[in-house]
Amino acid sequence: MITAQTEYKFGAGRFLYEPNALRHIASEAGRLGRRAYVIGGVTALTLTRERIAEGFGSYPYIEEVYSGFTSEVKCSNLQDSVQKNGCDVLIGVGGGRIMDLVKAAARGLNIPVITIPTTAATCAAYTPLSLLYLEDGKYDHCVWHDSEVNAVLADSDILANEPPRMLAAGILDAMAKYIEIPNGHSDLTLDNTQIDLHSAYTFSRYIYDVLKDKGLQAVNDIREGRHSKAVDDVVFANIALTGIVSCLTRGKGQTSVAHSLYDMVRRNFYKEAKNYLHGEIVAVGLLAQLAYNSHNELIPELRDFMRKLDMPCSLHEIGIDPTNENLKTLHESMRTGRYMVQDEEHYLRLWNALNVLKEGA
Repeated sequence: MITAQTEYKFGAGRFLYEPNALRHIASEAGRLGRRAYVIGGVTALTLTRERIAEGFGSYPYIEEVYSGFTSEVKCSNLQDSVQKNGCDVLIGVGGGRIMDLVKAAARGLNIPVITIPTTAATCAAYTPLSLLYLEDGKYDHCVWHDSEVNAVLADSDILANEPPRMLAAGILDAMAKYIEIPNGHSDLTLDNTQIDLHSAYTFSRYIYDVLKDKGLQAVNDIREGRHSKAVDDVVFANIALTGIVSCLTRGKGQTSVAHSLYDMVRRNFYKEAKNYLHGEIVAVGLLAQLAYNSHNELIPELRDFMRKLDMPCSLHEIGIDPTNENLKTLHESMRTGRYMVQDEEHYLRLWNALNVLKEGA
């Protein structure tokens, strides 16, 4: 039986990245349905509302402002609202939470979905999966969707003015794929790896190199108000190219220690780390991932790069006291993850990797 995670999806139905991309919103919504439902956060809609209205023209749409979590309860409520308003296209405007919400809700209704990212902090606008949370913000589970996002409208004018912190977080989240895919191995070859995963690994190396070369310049350019080629290159890599890697792996195998740390921090230490971004927590986890992969010698270089981007580099710097008790909580919840090897040797390796995240380690 074909399921959402057995077939390959290589991207979004359409990906548009250009200045004033929102001028195409009516034509994109119009080819998919007759009435759109637009939902986004306060900041995201404030940034885009005028362009969206101008782009829609006479095309009918409903707007909802939502700044909460992507929970099953909210998905259900959103589905009810979409149906009650007679809408047949769902459009999300904002960051990762809204992207995950509209993808999950649209698939439940079996209607098309369009994403409009206002930050490049994750590849959530592109990838056919959603992270779901409980009502209190704690991590719940991940859902892989049966079909791709129908269209991504990435307005380069808006994305070039995102907060530098968002772009920096997206850079480390994107770079994570190259470090996470080997998960416990020092390297992957085509002889010892399935071609899909090896292709994702090879592509992720290209993304890693581009971001390592262009990332700091792009963040500095945004900080100083310059819309440069470096900014466009990094935004494109963060959203589209990284999304392709997730698609190549069918949503499995491209995440391991670093993203598992994110999930378990959100589940076990939500209050402590609630003010930190997805990519910031993943970035901390990457230092542990390098240790888990037996690449401790690469940690100082990555940590130095992260420091230049003002990224956190330890548990303490994301609000978590690195006590043995807290490390044990993370270890117990992470070691049985579906991508982790289940034996005592790897349990010990994970424990040692997490200890790298102590302050000054």
